[in-house]
Amino acid sequence: PKPNPDGSYTVKLTAIQWNVFQDNQKKPPVPVPADPEKPAPGKEPEKTAPGKEPRTTEKDSERPEDEPASGIAVTQDPSGKYILHIPATMWTILIQNKTFEGIRPTPNPKPNPDGSYTVTLTVTQWKVFQDNQKKTPLPVPASEPAKQPDEKISVTNDPSGNFVLRIPANLWTLLLEKMTFEGINPTPNPKPNPDGSYTVVLTIVQWQVFQEKTPVPLMEIPPPKEPSDETISITQNPSALHINTC
Repeated sequence: PKPNPDGSYTVKLTAIQWNVFQDNQKKPPVPVPADPEKPAPGKEPEKTAPGKEPRTTEKDSERPEDEPASGIAVTQDPSGKYILHIPATMWTILIQNKTFEGIRPTPNPKPNPDGSYTVTLTVTQWKVFQDNQKKTPLPVPASEPAKQPDEKISVTNDPSGNFVLRIPANLWTLLLEKMTFEGINPTPNPKPNPDGSYTVVLTIVQWQVFQEKTPVPLMEIPPPKEPSDETISITQNPSALHINTC
């Protein structure tokens, strides 16, 4: 019979033919090797009325039912091979997750003008690709936070009580960007030392302003000196003069 407009078929049988038809239906089906391109007899997908087909890709009739929902467009060429159109971002993820592992030769296409990649797989390679996609994806390493510089600002005191700062070159640039010397007058403007570091001398007031704007981990501040065990001894000589000995 010719197919009806909705894709179904109409068959007329006599009573004898109907009995034969029923008997044949009771027989166990003969196993037929499944064709990857065609469903087994009796398991064909139901026809959908024209105009009501679900739209999944630009070429619905060529899209495999098990196409990965990952932005990868999959079609089949006349020979039955699978053609994958992979966006650039998805290509990077596939490589990181080793999705082509076990596929020989390993796909190594050149990027298309739009940055995407086109890969052609056989039926066997397509199954390997699908199995690899089902595996737990490898975690993508997150970008590490910026590390603090290993070098620090060394701080010492001179005899007058001022604070002497030795600032490494990389930290000097960071301090200027953070405007750490804002409020300190005059603004320090030293020349670089032979090793590229900078030396700045601050008064106690300037040092306090500097500390408020500078993270402590960036500085090596010497611990305060412990009070001396020495004491002042006072005696009186016969002339009644007080002699202080330190």
